[in-house]
Amino acid sequence: MPLRNICITYAVLQLFSVVTFFSFYGNRENYYHISSQIRGNSPDEAFKWLKREDGLQNQKFRDPLAKLCLHDDLRDQMCPILFMGNNDIANGIDRKHTNLSYQCRISELIKDCSKLIRAHEYHAKPVSQAERDFPLAFAIKMHRDPEQAEQLLRAIYRPHNVYCIYVDGKSSTIIHDIMRKIARCFSNIFVIEERLKVIYGSYAHMQSDLQCMRVLMKSGQKWKYYINLTGQEFPLKTNLEIVEILKSMNGANDIESYTIPIFLKWRHEKHFYTSSINIVETSDKKQPFRFNMEISKGSAYGAYSRKFVDFILTDGFANEFINWLNDTYSPEESVWATLNTLPWAPGGYEYEIRHRYGNFLSRATIWEDDKSRCHGLYVRGVCTFGIGDLPWLINRPNLFANKFNVHMDRVVMDCLEDLNRNRTNNPDIYSLNWFYYRNLPHAKLYAERDVSKYYSDKNMMLLKEEWMKKQTRGDGTKSSRRSKSDDRFSLPGSSMNMYTVRA
Repeated sequence: MPLRNICITYAVLQLFSVVTFFSFYGNRENYYHISSQIRGNSPDEAFKWLKREDGLQNQKFRDPLAKLCLHDDLRDQMCPILFMGNNDIANGIDRKHTNLSYQCRISELIKDCSKLIRAHEYHAKPVSQAERDFPLAFAIKMHRDPEQAEQLLRAIYRPHNVYCIYVDGKSSTIIHDIMRKIARCFSNIFVIEERLKVIYGSYAHMQSDLQCMRVLMKSGQKWKYYINLTGQEFPLKTNLEIVEILKSMNGANDIESYTIPIFLKWRHEKHFYTSSINIVETSDKKQPFRFNMEISKGSAYGAYSRKFVDFILTDGFANEFINWLNDTYSPEESVWATLNTLPWAPGGYEYEIRHRYGNFLSRATIWEDDKSRCHGLYVRGVCTFGIGDLPWLINRPNLFANKFNVHMDRVVMDCLEDLNRNRTNNPDIYSLNWFYYRNLPHAKLYAERDVSKYYSDKNMMLLKEEWMKKQTRGDGTKSSRRSKSDDRFSLPGSSMNMYTVRA
């Protein structure tokens, strides 16, 4: 290279260095201010500072339509204070309604896909390579309030994930049509057309999940986990955080599962049928399942590995058990919880995972007999969250919270959505409670397991054959549940009992 070119290159580099230095020097107070405000702060304090006009979360970079439909100056000022537990400012605020302009209503936005996508920032969220390498599948079962379900959908939406929406057959065609019009704007959202009437306690709850599982398995996306939700839930973690947490599970399912209490065994002792309005118990005694296995109970919702979903849909034994459950009461509370305990079920385990012990990762819920106090309203024994629950919610390690009602308190969801957006745009500011995640019983089990070898087709066949041989010999298959009676501790920031972490 000629000496002249070398000199020019050197001069340009020196000039760039000088400009960079004076740029930093001139704005040194801002840089120091940002660093000092963020470093060492709690999540709610960092969030409060970032929402200021000079914070990283700068509203001027948002699409004008998004600013009109989602941005609310009052919410910006109010949410950080509510996160810290000061509810006095909310006394004069209408929590049930929003002052949306006409063009921001969902009924108007669905008329133009580009407006819907821009207004609700479907494509505005940053997506990391880690997220693209770990796609997720979501199912949303809903029966009311399409605006609330859409708020959940936009919070969890990423272009590389896949989504199934199941609208209860009892719901109006208007609700179904709204969700169909939303889905037509995206190639990765599917709305079930053949809908069942989901009667409380009937087999339709279980069948609706199976329908979504089949659709999502055929979507063409090689997703890693299936997460089923209701339209009244909301995420407590960003998509990236959910990915990081589920990756740490190393293929383990997160399914609530424990021995069914004696007082609930009636659910499987009689035949039930579904009428047009409810489920009816008959006097006909139901024959036990032909295999001597222990039926478990748990939540109908969780996080299921792809291999486990494939097992549910293709394994002959699993399908036989599902068919046997069809005429029982609330089969959705037994089907996943029981199948998860089988030795050849991918991602399965015999640990007793349950809300009461604080080791059910998927959901943050407050039941009426929990120690945690509900600041909203109990409906059928479950807390419908209000703004007073925000400090509790933002400190939970769980992935999602259940449940919310936009007609009772929409502010609580709006604040969580705002926090979720801030965490998505500034992922380095917030840290996860890895002590909790890595010490979950099922996470610890799978951290020590070579999943590729353990769940090879050959080993799965051997485990199944061994289980079947025990059945033939009449040995029985009672699960060796881990005792929890004196094995708990309190999670910091919570009143919920937890399992003891062993060294």
